[in-house]
Amino acid sequence: MTTVVMVCTGDKYPRSAVSNIEYQLHNAGFQYDRTHVITRGEGSVYDKLQMFEQCTKDEHYVYFDLDLVIMKNVDLIRDEFTLLYAWWRAPYHTPLNSSVMAWRGDKSYIAKNFRREKYDKGIDEYFFRECTYRIYDRIAWSWAWDEREHDFPICLFNHNVEIPEWTTKYML
Repeated sequence: MTTVVMVCTGDKYPRSAVSNIEYQLHNAGFQYDRTHVITRGEGSVYDKLQMFEQCTKDEHYVYFDLDLVIMKNVDLIRDEFTLLYAWWRAPYHTPLNSSVMAWRGDKSYIAKNFRREKYDKGIDEYFFRECTYRIYDRIAWSWAWDEREHDFPICLFNHNVEIPEWTTKYML
């Protein structure tokens, strides 16, 4: 069993952004059984932590941010907690990016051990410093750092970036 997880809290993204990711997954041929969408929260990156509390069954989970485009199929399903290595930019406070994550089973300890006052820049540094994780191969790039279309399966827009015209062929 594979569940796709998304977080749509606050007012930054409309509910249609969830349908758009589902549409992209379908067109890319990504197989999954159901979708779990978190809709309650403050509208911040910290709302992502809820997924580790809510998604604890012995099944696979694959998480997607809503500000990305999935252009082709890629093997994302993992047993170990896996996320992106942000190879496209300098490491700053962390070399990780949580726009795409996967795991199997109960990883609720991730949410339980998080301390917002310690990691006020977000959750990626927490993953880097305090969690056991694996990283995906280069499956994505960030448009915010390189405004060229690449051949990777996923393009990240990392927040307030104007979505380029070429992405419309992948969207609803």
